[in-house]
Amino acid sequence: MEIHAFGFEWEHGDAITIDDFGRYIVSCLGTTIVFQGQERLVYLKDTDGYYLGLLITSRDHKTTCELVRQHGKNYTVKIRRTTGNVHPMDFNFFIVHKQTWRGLYLHYRGSCGLSTFGGFARKMYNDCLRERCDMELNELAEQGDPNRARGKEREIKQKYKQGQFTSQPLLREEAVERLIKDLRRINKFEWTYAMPHVEQRWFSSVKNYVSTERGSFSFSSSHHHRADIKDAIIGFINAHIPRRGVIHGTTTQGEEKAVTIEVKPDVFQEWDYDAMITDDALNLSAIDKSPIFEELLSVARRNNRIIQG
Repeated sequence: MEIHAFGFEWEHGDAITIDDFGRYIVSCLGTTIVFQGQERLVYLKDTDGYYLGLLITSRDHKTTCELVRQHGKNYTVKIRRTTGNVHPMDFNFFIVHKQTWRGLYLHYRGSCGLSTFGGFARKMYNDCLRERCDMELNELAEQGDPNRARGKEREIKQKYKQGQFTSQPLLREEAVERLIKDLRRINKFEWTYAMPHVEQRWFSSVKNYVSTERGSFSFSSSHHHRADIKDAIIGFINAHIPRRGVIHGTTTQGEEKAVTIEVKPDVFQEWDYDAMITDDALNLSAIDKSPIFEELLSVARRNNRIIQG
């Protein structure tokens, strides 16, 4: 089985910094957090330039099955049952760059997926916002000025409004380039956002109800061949990560072609599971010393322009 390193980027509001967010996560160390029906633990260490993190998901079943090969084509199934406070678990290491909020996430089959990790991070971020909001409201109440408090209370609640956090996969530029390099001319580019980017004042009041948003550019026939059109599309996809895109163009063989871009997490590196998992890798009392973090940091350094921006 292989372990993959996926890239991700967190977008956020201005109410709190990543250091505020990091300190909040650290304060949750040892606290079981229930998310999507699973109990989870999160470990976070503050280092120069990066936060180093580990997400552990506790499985609620006590029984696991193992396939044992005997002789020839004979097999048996071995049942293992844990007792007491012992639970099967999955783990996911991650690193986050402090300036860009971009990072790498380690995933293997059956463990917490990248999109679920993004949802978990959003829950933690919103919990942090709520805690900071409650703290400022309590400080305001202690000042004992009801006239000033009414207007200030609305201001504080608006400042810490929920829903400012999003998580999306990072793509390497070469992955996008591979999709369009065969096109000699580009006629049209269409894209779909999973989350609305509506800014028009007519829809601002209902943007929370918009499920998708679509857009397109058509290029004049005299400029279909321009290389900067490809560069612009690549830059747009890497900057905005639409859920889906379609590029209409003509191949070098003169055939009309529609290239569909389904945005999925891009694999930055992969390792063998059995070779990577050692006692040192999962020593929770010194988790920041895990050799897995050095592997992730090495991948980040090789992709410095993407991770650090």
